Amino acid sequence: MVTLNVLASGVFTMLPLFIAITGAEKFKSNKFIALAMASAMLYPLTAADIPSSVMVGTIAIPLKVYGGAVLPTIFAIYVLAKVEKLLKKIIPDIAKLVFVPTLSLVITGIITFLIIGPLANYLGVGIANGYKWLYDLSPAISGAILAGFGQFFVIFGIHWGIIPLGQINVQVMGYDTIMAMFMSAVFGQFGAVFGQFGAVVGSIFTSRDAEERQLSISASVSAFFGITEPALYGVNVKKRYPFIAGCIGAAVGGMITGLLRVKLYGFAPVLNVFMLGMFNGAQSKTSYEVIAIGLAFIVAFLITIIIGLKKRNSGTQGREKKIIKLSTPAEGRVVPLEMVNDPVFSSKAMGEGFAVIPKNGKIYAPVSGTVKTIFPTKHAVIIESGEGVSIMIHMGIDTVELNGRGFSFKVKENDQVTSGTEIVEINLDVLEKESKDNIIIVVLPESKIEKVCLSEGNHESDELVASLIESAI
Repeated sequence: MVTLNVLASGVFTMLPLFIAITGAEKFKSNKFIALAMASAMLYPLTAADIPSSVMVGTIAIPLKVYGGAVLPTIFAIYVLAKVEKLLKKIIPDIAKLVFVPTLSLVITGIITFLIIGPLANYLGVGIANGYKWLYDLSPAISGAILAGFGQFFVIFGIHWGIIPLGQINVQVMGYDTIMAMFMSAVFGQFGAVFGQFGAVVGSIFTSRDAEERQLSISASVSAFFGITEPALYGVNVKKRYPFIAGCIGAAVGGMITGLLRVKLYGFAPVLNVFMLGMFNGAQSKTSYEVIAIGLAFIVAFLITIIIGLKKRNSGTQGREKKIIKLSTPAEGRVVPLEMVNDPVFSSKAMGEGFAVIPKNGKIYAPVSGTVKTIFPTKHAVIIESGEGVSIMIHMGIDTVELNGRGFSFKVKENDQVTSGTEIVEINLDVLEKESKDNIIIVVLPESKIEKVCLSEGNHESDELVASLIESAI
């Protein structure tokens, strides 16, 4: 079971690394510098000799608060992009290769550890102090608020400023109420992600997608053992309503915890059923906490099931399936994605679509819409159709390594294009010289496609070759 937890939770603990990559693409920063920044944020978690915080004057600078932190990492990469852009303007070309990455990392690192980290930490401490005041005023209300918003704190990365206060309470008073409330927050999200999977008995599912059901199962296992990040980022937050249902269930459980004045007679940073024995003491009973987390789970589970089934029924009965028609982006031979010599695309991990083996380097828009994103390395472009569907045209395999060489764009971001508008010309000689496959790949990364009708074979440019039927759910 430990192995399963490691496999399910590792990616979410190291989530800043993945955020660094997507953040670098979004904010147009160097992804390797962004990864270095995220690695610096995570490194203190891997070294026992690094303290949890250091003092700069009278200010405590937290170091071990970024595991699974979403917003602090986003802010850090945003600042990095701005710093990098500024340095590129003021540093001479001859020195850019060395000094831009180094200074970008140093400056952003200082800002991150001196400002972003302390703000998150002090915000957590402020919430905890506000909770203590509210608990003294009304345990039920404070329990509902702290548990209901508990997983928001996890997303913002400020829970690390709250958790240590639970340990201090145990050391000073012999018991703690903060983590008792947080346990309902954990089981609220557990109930929501399990509700997303569906009922254990029977075949009722809130999603028909097999991958989503499998993800919900593995995330449920992790949540049962107190690790909610897979449930949060993998399922609940992405679909929104399970996350809200989890927060509602958590608020109910937290209110019961407060009403029964449940106390935790030990410190448990990871809250799961194996820690329930620590709730039994002179002024508290384990059975009280079982009631609270049981209600948190059941309420979240039922809300998610009900909303999920309504969405499925309304989707299948009231929504027509969308048909997305695409033209060939280049003159050449149209082939299915399975023939692309890249597992990321051939496995359809990036979405459904098709590919073209081009006869020349002229690339055209496969659909009318808006040029939303031109990748900094010029190897790919995203066009958003008039219906709001994102279509990515990826030109060649491993051409990101060319850093724009051989690609001449005819359009810029936010330009309006029609099907058949020339968007870029590729110098195929450059790709051949660098031993790069020149296949043109068209995928829909944000759409769930249940069927692709493809006209394979040789086609002229701007011929209608693909109809993709989007799932109704």
